[in-house]
Amino acid sequence: MEKIGKYRILAKVGQGGIASVYLAEDERIGKKWAIKAIPKSNIPKDGILLLRNLDHPSLPRIVEELEGDGMYYEVMDYFEGIPLDLWAETGPDALDAICIAQEILESVAYLHSREIPIIHRDLKPSNFIITADRKVKLVDFDLAVSGEQSGMLPMGTKGYAPPEQYRGICTMRGDVYALGRTIGCIMASVRTEEAGIFERRLIRQIAEVCDTASSEDMKKRFGDAGEMLEAFEKCCRKRKLSKIYLAGGIAAVLMLILFISGRDILLDALGENAAARIRTNYENASALICHAISENDRADALKADEYIKNSKHLLGSVESTSRTELELSYYTLHHQAMIVSGSLADTDSERTDAFRTCISEDIEYEDYLKKEGSLEKLFCVYSDDVTLCRMIGDEGSAERFFEKAMAMPGISSEDRIMLMYREEAFLHKEEK
Repeated sequence: MEKIGKYRILAKVGQGGIASVYLAEDERIGKKWAIKAIPKSNIPKDGILLLRNLDHPSLPRIVEELEGDGMYYEVMDYFEGIPLDLWAETGPDALDAICIAQEILESVAYLHSREIPIIHRDLKPSNFIITADRKVKLVDFDLAVSGEQSGMLPMGTKGYAPPEQYRGICTMRGDVYALGRTIGCIMASVRTEEAGIFERRLIRQIAEVCDTASSEDMKKRFGDAGEMLEAFEKCCRKRKLSKIYLAGGIAAVLMLILFISGRDILLDALGENAAARIRTNYENASALICHAISENDRADALKADEYIKNSKHLLGSVESTSRTELELSYYTLHHQAMIVSGSLADTDSERTDAFRTCISEDIEYEDYLKKEGSLEKLFCVYSDDVTLCRMIGDEGSAERFFEKAMAMPGISSEDRIMLMYREEAFLHKEEK
């Protein structure tokens, strides 16, 4: 085979149970792509096709779908790099290993955070590619499924697939087991003789997280990759560092070195560019919300909310001076995305569920705004919730939100009049 459509085949780079993978080049632009060839008789219900609906920097994008000669072809991103297991053999330093482990957890946490979680079922070092710029890419979705299931064919990789997967049970806790084994391998490969006191302590703590994740007992594991990521980041938080050094009897001079000279090291371990990554997510979310409104496209609103929610765990790694602004943006964008996605829902029941979720999660937004003293924004949240409650027929809650909004001090008379006008117009419409 020399060509598939406009793509010139350069080499065969992989062979799985149901598909072959080729390295190909678009000769018009000289760009390389990976092409997965699947016999039409073997097209999986889930697996590779799930990538159509995903959008994450660690996951390959499907850019084109082709058919021919009894085959189905998926053209997707080609990642140049080396598998994680080979990368680990080089004996990485502690900070490299910690950053790689965090990106691995973030990529799987994204899959598990979907409205219907995606379970990879074949997480292992050879399915993570480390690029030249130290970025993690997760590949091989042949066994992936949408949603937790039972009664499946026992499949997986020995040493990484959880025991219950061989009994046909597929859950997010199964992926957590594989993550524990995978990240445990990374931590075991670190050159500890070159690591500092803090780094060695941190590696031991992360190893304990991996032990919990890879417990033989499903119930003792983390519920999903997001929970495991939280435990991982808890090990790395800045406030823990002082306790570690103090407990070890390190003098105040070393504390000063830590905060002056060692600050960049710690930020690397937590993700030095956390604030930049959050802002990028927010920009993507804002653009998707605008597009959803202009094109009546609910999928974009839901995707926007995923960008927003995937930023929450990063907020703990941001300096306190920047965190307030980013936290406020988180709540504001999440609130907007939920309202837009609810408004564009196909059915009344979906719309009602979306609005109820928004009203419920606004409690956290409300608490945050009270703490920050942002009365005008709090008034806007109450005002929105009045309307949402009216739209789902919850008259009692609508009246309570209206009373809370109108009782707030310092709100301009124009805003109060606008809320009263909206309330009266809605009630008048209902009477008709």
